[in-house]
Amino acid sequence: MPERLKGNATIILNFRKHSFSLTVLLMRFGCILLIVTILIPISSCKKKDSSGQVKQASFRINNVSKTFTSSTGFDRICSFSTYCNGFYQDENVTDKSMFYIGLPANARNGIIYTQADAGFSVYYLDENGNKYEIMTHSPFTLTVTTWEGNDGWTTGTFHGILYYINRTGGQDSVVVTEGSYQSSITYLTN
Repeated sequence: MPERLKGNATIILNFRKHSFSLTVLLMRFGCILLIVTILIPISSCKKKDSSGQVKQASFRINNVSKTFTSSTGFDRICSFSTYCNGFYQDENVTDKSMFYIGLPANARNGIIYTQADAGFSVYYLDENGNKYEIMTHSPFTLTVTTWEGNDGWTTGTFHGILYYINRTGGQDSVVVTEGSYQSSITYLTN
């Protein structure tokens, strides 16, 4: 082989050697990218906000444990309260299996609300859609443990009795114990 072509043959052999390494590297990177693309959506199935905390309410109704989640957090789109949030067993079903908390404008760390406080509301929709709610005579207490304000986080505990009044005027009640909630806060309006 002429001297001048020997150099070119070495370049071609070196190119093939590096080309093979580059191909292997790209294949490995592609596999890693595929795995990451699959795992990210799977790992984010729980209702978490940007801080990684799960928005949920856990409680016992007549001694049966319940845990409902929320995708929205407390906001200011409420009828009778200043801040409100609905926690659902299934967020695609909003007319049953739901726990609602409404808080007055003075929400802050350490405050305790009872059924007598204006702007405070709680109700529970059972699996049949029956609405159990606080009434003026019902003993119900909610304590705000943490209130960080707009774009912050809130936690609290609650317990008491919620009442359902049926169409014939009869009354039923459920006992709520070991209640706790944690959720984000978002002021959508001022």
